[in-house]
Amino acid sequence: MTTDRTDAPFIIVGGGMAGDAAARGIRMVEEDHPIVLLTTEGSGPYDRPPLSKDPLASDLAERVDRQTSSEGVDVRTRARVRRIDRKGRRVVLQDGEALEWRGLVLAPGARPVVPAWARVPDGAEDLEVLAFRTLEDARALAGRVEEGCVPLVVGGGFVGTELAAALAKSGHAPALAYPEDAPLGRVLPDPFPRLMARYLEGLGVELQPGTAFRSTETLASSAPEAAPRRGGAPGGV
Repeated sequence: MTTDRTDAPFIIVGGGMAGDAAARGIRMVEEDHPIVLLTTEGSGPYDRPPLSKDPLASDLAERVDRQTSSEGVDVRTRARVRRIDRKGRRVVLQDGEALEWRGLVLAPGARPVVPAWARVPDGAEDLEVLAFRTLEDARALAGRVEEGCVPLVVGGGFVGTELAAALAKSGHAPALAYPEDAPLGRVLPDPFPRLMARYLEGLGVELQPGTAFRSTETLASSAPEAAPRRGGAPGGV
């Protein structure tokens, strides 16, 4: 293994907005040096905020794409890092491939925390929980809605509220469950939460304030009556 790594690429682990920003920042300084971006997702970096604003859009992937590869970045999807060899300055992928680096940026982001009460037990085929964070999550939600499922959105924060409003505007008004008295009650002062509640009700969203879940049984019981149990809760926020 060579000790001269001046020709080795800059490697970025993580395909989120931070990874994209890192790639663009490096490119501003190193105009021609190779950059490799590794992401476990099936697509390159994209803007996440628009996902909850229009999750059913047929052109969603194109609209949110940050086009990182246009900066001369080698974007590798479905690439999972198994080990980082700091002494050898190598990244070892799940398939065994080892990549030397000149510089390494770690920007893996975070995963949504799925509480114990939302973990569907084995054999419960009539209930499905989707944690809403990625483009693939949005695609999965769109598929369930197309199948006729009416979602139950769990969480009255910004993402849950945006998601409920977007679904309602698309003609698929969901139920929205949250422990507070009104949506956005934890993040905005009065009268904004009450105004948001009126707005959502006007869109046809079924509001379920003061809802605290303890098990998948209580989760299923809160699903809209007209909805099949499958596809129950796409967004724990």
